[in-house]
Amino acid sequence: LHHRYNSKKSSTYVQNGTDFSIRYGRGSLSGFISQDTVTLAGLKVPNQQFAEAVKQPGIVFAVARFDGVLGMAYPTISVDGITPVFDTAMAAKILPQNIFSFYINRDPAGEVGGELMLGGFDQQYFDGDLHYVNVTRKAYWQIKMDEVQVGGTLTLCKNGCQAIVDTGTSMITGPVQEVRALQKAIGAIPLLMGEYWIDCKRIPSLPVVSFSLGGKMFNLTGENYVLKVRPPLYRIWWGLYR
Repeated sequence: LHHRYNSKKSSTYVQNGTDFSIRYGRGSLSGFISQDTVTLAGLKVPNQQFAEAVKQPGIVFAVARFDGVLGMAYPTISVDGITPVFDTAMAAKILPQNIFSFYINRDPAGEVGGELMLGGFDQQYFDGDLHYVNVTRKAYWQIKMDEVQVGGTLTLCKNGCQAIVDTGTSMITGPVQEVRALQKAIGAIPLLMGEYWIDCKRIPSLPVVSFSLGGKMFNLTGENYVLKVRPPLYRIWWGLYR
């Protein structure tokens, strides 16, 4: 079902063979390390080490529509100390700017489902100016959040807290007690494993949830923070961490 890498067909392959394993929410992916030239949308990143997957967790990866995982976090949390692709590209000075950006389309029928741009950002996907926030710990993309407001009735993270921006996580997660208070404020009902659900008919009347980052408020409506799952269940886009 997927495009697969075959080192025997590559003239630039360099054998490594070091074992690797990484845990996900639903099992562990394991295999071995190899080295080759990695090409992304025509951008050639030479001498890049990467993991060849041999054993995969359950059917999640087998039925997924993607062929692999591209880690974009800092090298400090990279498995086996491998330099990530983007850091290799920066060191090789092959990027117009040392930045990357994501666009994710919320319309499942959209012609462009999403975009990862290496070396810049695409102005057609947003209005206004970009707002930068300093990284507080170079591991995940960790930043300081000033507070969270729910409508005009509830304030969370009152004295500031740490937050992580992560494109690889499908839910918005947070501390147990504060997420419970938020869910109560919007009328969500708890399910198993820290997830909550809410009647889709209530989405237009749900309160705005606002995140204050670097002195700027980012406002999410119910349409933004509720993950719609085909009937009969609508699963809310929040979770708990412990």
